[in-house]
Amino acid sequence: MSTTILEMKGRKWDESDTSSINPRVLTQQLSLTRFFGGLTFKGRAIQLTLGAGDYVCLTKKECRKLAYALLDSFDDEVYPSS
Repeated sequence: MSTTILEMKGRKWDESDTSSINPRVLTQQLSLTRFFGGLTFKGRAIQLTLGAGDYVCLTKKECRKLAYALLDSFDDEVYPSS
């Protein structure tokens, strides 16, 4: 049994556009789904799906680590630009 938590649209670079100044971006669907991961994930897990097929599954511990990184990613003091 799975539960869809979030569906949203984002953007990704169009890999076929070779323009170095202003490459074209495409709309990409992102979905976040919770499911029971059985013995592999030892309980509930989260699946992030991009478009129609690419996905990654994360445990609760991995989700927490990702959440903190996402929250801090816009802070130049935490992650200074090089």
